[in-house]
Amino acid sequence: MTDIINSVGKYFYLWLMKLLISIITTILLMVQATLATAQNVTGTLNNASSNALGGVSSSFADVRGLAANPASIASIKNMQALIFADQRFGIKELSAFSAGIALPTHSGSFGLSLGRFGFDLYNENLISASYGRKLFSNLSVGGSIQYQYFNIPDYGKKGVVGFQLGLYSELNRRISLFFSVSNPGRQKITDNDHLPGIFTVGAMYTPNDRLAIRGEFCKTLEHSEDFRFGVEYAPSSRVIIRVGGQTAPAQFGVGFGIVVLETLVVEASAKYNPQIGYHPGVGLSYGIAFDHKKKL
Repeated sequence: MTDIINSVGKYFYLWLMKLLISIITTILLMVQATLATAQNVTGTLNNASSNALGGVSSSFADVRGLAANPASIASIKNMQALIFADQRFGIKELSAFSAGIALPTHSGSFGLSLGRFGFDLYNENLISASYGRKLFSNLSVGGSIQYQYFNIPDYGKKGVVGFQLGLYSELNRRISLFFSVSNPGRQKITDNDHLPGIFTVGAMYTPNDRLAIRGEFCKTLEHSEDFRFGVEYAPSSRVIIRVGGQTAPAQFGVGFGIVVLETLVVEASAKYNPQIGYHPGVGLSYGIAFDHKKKL
């Protein structure tokens, strides 16, 4: 009888250890994927369009590009705003919230972005003030100053100032080019950690007023190059469909928007990583024209 109890106990112990190892491995993979794909709030703040379009972040000519390319707001004609909340891979501790607003004036456009990632035991917070304006009829520039605050109870808190520069050029009515750089000096967070230096080159092609095709090449220092691409299609004046993907890591996204008022859009999106799982999110955007008379 004693031998049977010992055997059962040993079997249960081995099973429990395998389960714990599996859980720890899964969590580490999820955290690694989160750091690689999102840069948390130290890189670009997320939104529903970006999440669905494979992570495309700077190749927008409206408030959706605010946190990645401050020049994106230079040509807006009215106030624009967005909010977005996501929970990465179904883990509450990997939740994030983003918000942005942009306002045009006679002296250029001003924007404000806010973001938070994490939970009580570890969180990152960001506030960014941006400015963009047209230099010429087809060339816009922008810049932003960011304050990023890291909080780990019992270990300490740290605030770091970063910055971004961006360019946006309309080659013609159908093709636009984008360039942005974030924190090229890689400001120090700790002795071993720095703000990520990010360089992005992108393009947008709108073959007609219902379709927008976007692509970006993104290089984060000390990380692999990432190619991001996405297609946004409006089959009607009330529906927007989005699909996209990226290469580092390999994953794809899908999403949609429903225009409930003239310029108020309810949006949902999700990324899928074959190794980790889904990264869903929901949001609202206001002031972005999806009436087929302006670029998506």
